[in-house]
Amino acid sequence: MTRPSNVAVLTNSVVVFTCTTDSTSPNPVLINWFYTAVGAGRRTVIVTNCDVLPQHQSVYRIEGAAPGVCNLTVNSVQLNAGTFWCQDLETGDYSTAELVVLGMFSLHCNHMLTVFATIWFDLASCCQ
Repeated sequence: MTRPSNVAVLTNSVVVFTCTTDSTSPNPVLINWFYTAVGAGRRTVIVTNCDVLPQHQSVYRIEGAAPGVCNLTVNSVQLNAGTFWCQDLETGDYSTAELVVLGMFSLHCNHMLTVFATIWFDLASCCQ
């Protein structure tokens, strides 16, 4: 089984998580993808038998041109930070990958909104 890798990306990026099975089954690819958002307690099924569930098709798609391949693509990363689970249903093997989303952060100080990316600041002097 080829396992997905952890990735850190900026918002609006496209991300592809790879997952392949070594199964030689003549059946369709038996790979499911699950997602657990940061801070969430449960996994959400997003792909069954290498088909994206209809309610998730605006966010995810499957890519794979070879038997046993079920690569999950996040179309445009927004608030998708969390853990993605790839599971081979035939063998029961699974693997996880973490998605870290980097972006712009906002800080409200004295009724002013300051937007910054990778800038170190002294919080005490900003918000007194």
